Amino acid sequence: MSGKRTQSAYVVEPREGRAVARPSPGWTCPECEGAAVIRAEGEDGYPRVRPCDCRSFRRRVELFNRAGIPGRFHAARFDTFSPKNERQGDAMQAARDLVRTYPADDRGLVLTGPVGVGKTHLAAAIVRELTLERGTPCRF
Repeated sequence: MSGKRTQSAYVVEPREGRAVARPSPGWTCPECEGAAVIRAEGEDGYPRVRPCDCRSFRRRVELFNRAGIPGRFHAARFDTFSPKNERQGDAMQAARDLVRTYPADDRGLVLTGPVGVGKTHLAAAIVRELTLERGTPCRF
């Protein structure tokens, strides 16, 4: 599961003022069926246990929940951002580029503008992508 996109395996919803992720209803890891470990027989014939890759999925959900995104931005993703002009489109592309090149690029990103132009939406989308899809700890 690590390295694979998990968007369909979780849902994000507002709860107590924060955006909270959880596994989708009915989702169970197809490899371990929820046990978080894989049991197999070793070469010596004795049973062996190894961690399942779904631990990474569970860790990414936990990282998202710790990030502190406001609940009103629970649905903020790059694909839900609708730029109204070229500057907003440039800001969205810069945000996507930051996620794509992180952590290789040592530069940050500053979003400025008046109220209502999408700064918080883009910031939440960055945190969502870095935590849920990349497993990078973030704080909103």
